[in-house]
Amino acid sequence: MLTGKQQNSIRPKESFAQAISREALLRQFRNPASEYGPIDCWWWEAGHLDKERMRWQLEEMKEKGVAGTWYYPRFVHGQPLSSDPHYWTDGWWEFTRFAVEEHQRLGMLYWFNDWTAHQFFQNKVRDEREKNPSLTGQRLFLREEKSVAPGKIQIEIPPEEEILHAAAYRKVGDSLDFASRKELSDAIIDNQLIWEAKEAGWLVEVVTSQPHDLDYLSKSMTNRWIEILLGTYEERLKDFIGNTLQAYGTDEVDILNGNVLYSQSFLNRFKLEKGYDPSPYLIGLFHDIGNSTDKIRCEYYDVLVSMLEENLYKPFSQWLNERGMLYVEFCPRGKAEDMLTQTYQYGDFFRYMGNYNIPGNEENAGRTRTFQAKLASSIAHLYGRNRMGVCCYWSSGWGHNTQQNLAWTNENYAYGINLYNRHGVLYSTLGGWYEWVPPAVHFRQPYWQYWKHFTDYIRRLGYIMSQGVHVADVALLYPLTTIHANWSSGRDFGDAAQEAAIKTNYELRITNYEFNWKGI
Repeated sequence: MLTGKQQNSIRPKESFAQAISREALLRQFRNPASEYGPIDCWWWEAGHLDKERMRWQLEEMKEKGVAGTWYYPRFVHGQPLSSDPHYWTDGWWEFTRFAVEEHQRLGMLYWFNDWTAHQFFQNKVRDEREKNPSLTGQRLFLREEKSVAPGKIQIEIPPEEEILHAAAYRKVGDSLDFASRKELSDAIIDNQLIWEAKEAGWLVEVVTSQPHDLDYLSKSMTNRWIEILLGTYEERLKDFIGNTLQAYGTDEVDILNGNVLYSQSFLNRFKLEKGYDPSPYLIGLFHDIGNSTDKIRCEYYDVLVSMLEENLYKPFSQWLNERGMLYVEFCPRGKAEDMLTQTYQYGDFFRYMGNYNIPGNEENAGRTRTFQAKLASSIAHLYGRNRMGVCCYWSSGWGHNTQQNLAWTNENYAYGINLYNRHGVLYSTLGGWYEWVPPAVHFRQPYWQYWKHFTDYIRRLGYIMSQGVHVADVALLYPLTTIHANWSSGRDFGDAAQEAAIKTNYELRITNYEFNWKGI
């Protein structure tokens, strides 16, 4: 049974799909709404923007059944192959407004993206840290020295770091003997730890909190990020928000990068929820400390992910949903059968993707659908979404044909996908010289004149696959707790659980049992 807070769907005010009669289903199936058609990425790079050319391209797409476009910037820093005018300039905004107006005229939907991996807007927030230090985050850092003989051990701690715990431990194989711990807080004077080891085999450890990047555990930082990005769209295109301007999507978002985030508010939250001070056990995030290792790791990451969800992941979706817009992600990190990268970046992939109204998968020439498409649709089912998408089929080459397109798409839809997003409408190819992970199926392909037959098919398939409530025979556990328990130093993982889970995914696929991945 899903909880109330999980009952969200593609529309902010909807919950789970409502029952529909067979007659109504058949009637709608004959001519579904255009929103069930493809939403295709639109790249403006390598071209001098021209309103007539933009109008012609949009009219072509409309005629061939494309429901809308998803604006994507490849170059955001004024590189030579940037669009002219460059991204985020006044001239660029003039063409953006024109494009949105044309979408409205044609009855098409407009989505936008910032290709988040470029860090364009994060850098704008970073630029404000000097004037507003509260925007700066913190991470755990370990300084250590090993005694190889009797003698003095010395560790310097930079003044900008906060010392959280210091101790010496006997090293036993690859582990630390936690019972041998000698507290060394009193051995630190003027940010320098000095301790006399009486024998070899001791490891002296100092766990600190050091300034790091942005404070992803703070809602005020997130609000500033939202203000700079989404607030500017609202300011400049307010009349289109929630209607023609339907969705904002992220792409390859980098959050943790393997870092173990920390803050005073985190420490307070941990003490309140778990009932003890984690400071003496923080070393367990970096080394095996025996029986307490799994406990500190799982409980630390549980609190960390809760704060990420509340202060970073959820505020974006709330801002958009309050304005009648959708939050979309088809291209997360770890999209190619990689639970470890998913955890390395987001802490908990389900709690990250669960905040998107339309979760999805990016597919490169058919190589990831058997895992990622099923994972994306499982998250959608768990959180009560009725749409889930695939960004397809980048880098499959100019020889990619309609037979491949149909076969790969049918398989994606069999795994629960119901929204088709073609990777690239290229505004310009510079006379065929400029390529961007081809193919572009629009305008430049001989089969473009027949594309309406495919989009009609996609529209009907998307409609029928968006109805009802999914029922699975088997729940396949996403082994997050095991991954957390084997996550050392915020970077190194044990991968046995991932290998076993993905193997089971493939075995279930050929058994004719319908299954859903299940998060904790």
